[in-house]
Amino acid sequence: MADVTKRMLDLLSALQSGRGYAGPELAALLGVSTRTLRRDVDRLRDYGYPVHTRPGPAGGYRLIAGGSMPPLLLDDDEAVAAQVALTVVAAMQDSAPGSISDSTARAQAKLDQVLPERLRPHAAALRDALDIAWPATPAVDAGVLGVLGDAISRRRIVRFRYRRGSAAAAGERRVEPYRQLHRHLRWYLLAWDLDREDWRTFRLDRLSDIEMSTFGFTARPLPAESADAHLTATLRRDRTRVVLEVHGSADTVRDALPWEDLELEQADEGRTRVVLHVAGWPWLVHTLAVLPPAVVVEPAAFAAGIRSFAERMLSTR
Repeated sequence: MADVTKRMLDLLSALQSGRGYAGPELAALLGVSTRTLRRDVDRLRDYGYPVHTRPGPAGGYRLIAGGSMPPLLLDDDEAVAAQVALTVVAAMQDSAPGSISDSTARAQAKLDQVLPERLRPHAAALRDALDIAWPATPAVDAGVLGVLGDAISRRRIVRFRYRRGSAAAAGERRVEPYRQLHRHLRWYLLAWDLDREDWRTFRLDRLSDIEMSTFGFTARPLPAESADAHLTATLRRDRTRVVLEVHGSADTVRDALPWEDLELEQADEGRTRVVLHVAGWPWLVHTLAVLPPAVVVEPAAFAAGIRSFAERMLSTR
């Protein structure tokens, strides 16, 4: 009986991955015959799990999503991963009603209800032991992510109001949405702006009154090798490339500048070549203050500006 129980749990665990399996593939994964697999699938149906079977050479088995489900089957590592992931996301922004943090907290409570009884105390203990803090970040409505995800999947044009800054007036935009990205604790949308006839990136916390239209669009090639590469180029557009030589390891630089977009190259004698992009030399002062001794290799104008600033500070009494 113990072997049957383990086999059933292995079968359920495979099906709860969300993918479909061909009969021979699933039987081989579980180490059973296709006849035994069919019996085990029938047992799962008797227990209330909606397993869909598609006959034929291209057929297979899939667990249907939705409906009333028995307890969610997770092993210990999966339960830990789920709790950690939800706790991290919930801590990333304030818990205003409708925000991702608010929705995540509610999802976490519901997850507890469908975990097997054996894992519930373990999950609760782990959650209580986690204390995760992030810098304050703007809240993003979970509904915005959902609408945009649906529009991207269905290739539907969306309309929304957008403000370029905290004090700017909002204007209406019509776009073809392509990707949602998360970078430096901010959510962005990469889209083709129909009125400006160009690619644009939009911060989701500055977006409101979103509406998915019934009009579709034909997918365009992305403007870079990836959406993330395009966002990186966009964020660097009004910044200057700076090269530093730091007397310290690459790990030391990463620890000192955890939120910076850095290119690091380990040199000899314990030095690290650092490439970053800043809005002007005053912004570089803070960077140098938190790093080990460093030299501004380029641009020369930044080195001169910082040298002049240091001289003024030294002459102040």
